[in-house]
Amino acid sequence: MSTHPPPTFTLNNSLCNPTFYTTIRSIWFSDVPPNSTTPPPSLSKKWFGRGTAAENSAFDSLCTSTARGALDSISPKNYPLPSFVDHSTDEAAAITLAAPFLSEIEVKEGTGDDAAEYRRAAETALSLFLLLDQFSRNIFRGERQGVVYTHYDRLSLALLKVILSASDSNPAASDQHPLFLSSPALRTWFYMPLMHSEALADHDLLSALQWKMIAEAQVRGDEGAVEFVGEGQKFEEMHRRILERWGRYPHRNEAVGRSTGAEEEEWLRGGGERFG
Repeated sequence: MSTHPPPTFTLNNSLCNPTFYTTIRSIWFSDVPPNSTTPPPSLSKKWFGRGTAAENSAFDSLCTSTARGALDSISPKNYPLPSFVDHSTDEAAAITLAAPFLSEIEVKEGTGDDAAEYRRAAETALSLFLLLDQFSRNIFRGERQGVVYTHYDRLSLALLKVILSASDSNPAASDQHPLFLSSPALRTWFYMPLMHSEALADHDLLSALQWKMIAEAQVRGDEGAVEFVGEGQKFEEMHRRILERWGRYPHRNEAVGRSTGAEEEEWLRGGGERFG
């Protein structure tokens, strides 16, 4: 039986369906060898835009042709959210904001194969995080980035907060599925919405999750995984320093309609980071 309130908005299943979710994962993890805990360097380049201009453009085009329709179907026009007040208000409303996506990852009873159903739900959850938090960034660049920060990021963070509130033994704890538990190459993507948040409390949580993944990898003797998560920690620290200094990501200001202070402007002109 579902423990989530029925959504008043449901996803368009002609766009958001098992075939689509599989395609999302296939694109994002195309070069990850089976059972690998870390990605090859070529894939990291693609994920983080470190390829050539042509390679980056080609990947953006692939993301757009695959997922633009699905993202448009849950755009602010089609799935309007309450006006943003603050992060604590969004967190309190997480189960409501994320309701359409929770319906997709609800474990269905009576399928006759519980293990397969748990796996389907967990894989679907991963696909939704990739769609909301990553594909959106590859599709909406430049002047269009505002919708990522003000809409899709709110959805992905709400979904993550609900998933993290589930106990590790609960099927709703998708990040704890055995398929992902020992593979930072996959599991990391559940937690990226925390890095993109402008709330320091979310960065505290991300840091704790990263240390947990490192400790688990050390127990397994997986030095590659330790190094991969360690690189993620370095980027998390860079994001955190921006927030500790400014209380927000200044490079987002124009995209979300915020005024940029003189010191922020000077910092950005002097090479201040523009990621996050």
